[in-house]
Amino acid sequence: PDNIGVFRPSTGQFHLRMDDGSLKILDWGQAGDLPVAGNWDAGNGAPAGNIGVFRPSTGQFHLRMDDGSLKILDWGQAGDIPV
Repeated sequence: PDNIGVFRPSTGQFHLRMDDGSLKILDWGQAGDLPVAGNWDAGNGAPAGNIGVFRPSTGQFHLRMDDGSLKILDWGQAGDIPV
C-alpha cells in the first residue's frame, strides 16, 4: 500500500510516513521544484513507489530510483506543470 507524505519546498525535503508510523526524511529537490510520485522502476518488477521532482525552470524530471540513484528525464519545457 501507499503511504502519505509531504514535500517541503523551503528545504527540498520529502517527509514520508512509513508503514510502522515512523518518519523518513529524504533530501530530494530544491526551491521551485514540484513534487511527483510514481513507480519509475515498475518495468524492473519493483513494487514500491518512488519520489521525484519536476523542475519547471529546466523542464526536467529528477526521479529517485529504488536504489537511491538519480534519473533525469528531459520531458517538457520551462513553465510546464507535471501530471
